[in-house]
Amino acid sequence: MFVTDDQDSASGGQWYVADMTGLESIGCATSDGADNAGTYLGRTNYIVAGEYKGRTDMDWGEGEGIRYCGPWVRSLTSDASKVYTIHTMYANKHKSWGTNYYYFTHGEISLNATQYNKSSLRTAVQNAIKAMPKLGVNGISSGNITSCYFDDDGTYQWTAFRNAFKAAVLALTKVDGTLDTAPATLATNLNNALDGLKTKVFFDSNGGTLSSVSDVTVDVGTSTSVISSVSNWTVPVTVTTPKTGHSFTGWSLRLINDTTEYHVNNTSGSSYAEVKQWTISPPFNTGDQYRLEFDAKGSGVVTNYFYGASGYRKIESSVSDTGASYVGGTDGDIRHTLSSSYKHFTVTWTIGSEGTSTVDKYVLFRALAGSDVYAKNIKFYKVSGISTTKVTIGFNDTVLPVWTIHKSTLTVNPNSGTWNGDTSSQSFT
Repeated sequence: MFVTDDQDSASGGQWYVADMTGLESIGCATSDGADNAGTYLGRTNYIVAGEYKGRTDMDWGEGEGIRYCGPWVRSLTSDASKVYTIHTMYANKHKSWGTNYYYFTHGEISLNATQYNKSSLRTAVQNAIKAMPKLGVNGISSGNITSCYFDDDGTYQWTAFRNAFKAAVLALTKVDGTLDTAPATLATNLNNALDGLKTKVFFDSNGGTLSSVSDVTVDVGTSTSVISSVSNWTVPVTVTTPKTGHSFTGWSLRLINDTTEYHVNNTSGSSYAEVKQWTISPPFNTGDQYRLEFDAKGSGVVTNYFYGASGYRKIESSVSDTGASYVGGTDGDIRHTLSSSYKHFTVTWTIGSEGTSTVDKYVLFRALAGSDVYAKNIKFYKVSGISTTKVTIGFNDTVLPVWTIHKSTLTVNPNSGTWNGDTSSQSFT
C-alpha cells in the first residue's frame, strides 16, 4: 500500500487512510482545522498516509508528505475468507472559503482477502528439508530434486516425494492469490510421501499367531545400505502360537504373496499351459533352501519349476511335504495330482552347486495336458540359514515365520511274524 499527500492541489489537500474492518463508520462534515479528522481517525485505529494540519496564519493547509509506505500487516490464524474495509478521507481548503474552513469527503474500500494458516505446511517442508541429507539429495534443477540414492522411475516412491515437496514449497512461498489445494492437504501429501521413502516392514503370520502383525517403519538412514537393505535387523515380533503341527524355525522374507485365484483349462490343449511365472532375484548359494506353498484344486496335474535364465544355478533336490506324483531333475520339476476341492501343497527346493549364483531364477506353475488347474494363496520364501531373532530386510519387505512340520517315527516289530514282507522291525517317519 502506498499513499501520499496531495500537495499539488489548489490548497494542499491530504488523504487519510484508516482500517475500518469490523468497525462502524462515523460521519464527517466541514470542520475547523484537522482536529476533527484526527479525532475520527484516532477512533478507528488509523494508518496515516499523509497528515493535514490547518494553520491560522495561512489560508491553506500544510502538507507533510508521505507518512506511511509498506505492507498492511494482519495476523492470519486460520483458513478463511474475510472482507477488510479501508476508510479513506480527503481534506482540503480553498482560499475563497475563509480562514479555518475545510472540506472533508470520505469513502470505504472493501477488500475480499483469502487467508491461509500454513503452520502445518511449514512444518512438513521443514521436516522434509531435514531429511534430505539422509535421502542423498544432491541438487535441484528447474525445481526438480535429484538424489544419488533414488532414480526417477518411481522406485521407492521418489517421484511422489519430489512432486509433493515442490507443490508444498510453491504454496508456502506464495503470498498473493488463492491456492488450488488447501495447505493442510499439501502438508499431509508431503508427510505421506516422505514416509513412503522410509523402509516399512510388514508381517505375515503364515498360519500361526504373532504378538503383532502391524507394520513397522524403519527410518531412512545415512547411507544407501539402509535404503536397499538392513542387515541383521532385530525382529520386534515374537511367535505366540506356531502353526498347528509345526514348530518355529526362524524368520524369512516373503518373496511372493499372490492371493489371485488362477484358472487354466488345458484338458484339450498342448503338452502344458503356463499358469503363472515369477522372477526371483539372486544370489542363490549352494545349500540354500526355498519353499513354495499354494492351494490348488481341479483335475489332472499341476507342475512347479524353480529354473532360470541361461546359466542359472541348478536344483539339487525337490521335496513335497504333501506328497508329489513326480519329482524331476535340476529344473526343480515337481508335480501334484489335483482333486475337486482345494488342498494345500508345500514344496521345498535345495540349491545345488552347478551354474551361476547371480542369474535370475523363475518360480513357474504349469497345467499339464489333460489338466484343469485352479491355484491361489501362493507364497514363496527362503527357509535355510535363517535366525529366530534377526533378518535382513529390504524396501517394504514382508517378514514371516518359517515352520518345520512335526514328524514322528513309527517302529513296527513283527514279533516273530512278517510285516510288509519282512520279519525285522521297520520304522516309518
